[in-house]
Amino acid sequence: VAFATSFTVCWTPYYVLGIWYWFDPEMLNRVSDPVNHFFFLFAFLNPCFDPLIYGYFSL
Repeated sequence: VAFATSFTVCWTPYYVLGIWYWFDPEMLNRVSDPVNHFFFLFAFLNPCFDPLIYGYFSL
């Protein structure tokens, strides 16, 4: 459950932004590049959290 929650928390903002872009392509002018990059990088932090979660539950 913890891994699925971590995956969902990390990837949801990026997918929401992608769906928003799908329905409203002009949104790229309204969302700043740093926010877009942050969501992209936050999604790729998910594999970094997995060993931490595994270690926490292995104690």
